[in-house]
Amino acid sequence: MARPFGTLKYNNVEDLQKGIDNYFVECEVRKAPYTMSGLAYALDISRQTLLNYKNTDSYFDAISRARVRCEQYSAECLFDRDKVNGAKFDLANNHGMSERSQLDIGNKDGQPLQLASLSDDTLKIRLIALGLISIDRAASDKIMIE
Repeated sequence: MARPFGTLKYNNVEDLQKGIDNYFVECEVRKAPYTMSGLAYALDISRQTLLNYKNTDSYFDAISRARVRCEQYSAECLFDRDKVNGAKFDLANNHGMSERSQLDIGNKDGQPLQLASLSDDTLKIRLIALGLISIDRAASDKIMIE
């Protein structure tokens, strides 16, 4: 019989921690990567249920430590040529890391930037900041916005 929606499979943190520890030992034996999806499968719960456990105070530490261990594994794989692409994917999609950097160009409240309302100098500064034009070009050319 299935568990009622919203209930946790593990009644205490000790059983959950034992399952987590067994997963990491099994990964070491099989030389398998540490993943949150793999951990969820080993615990016989969904990945979402695993993430929901961290919302429960008594389980928070155990899940956080397991998550950090998976993250550490992926971060270390960045230095292994054969594993780097999978590690980048995991870190970006499961741990909030990215190779992209965000640049604030001054638009407020998520509204589209109105280029026509900018002075020529302000527009040049923002285009330089975005890497769309060089400083030399900004100094020599008149930039036209249609």
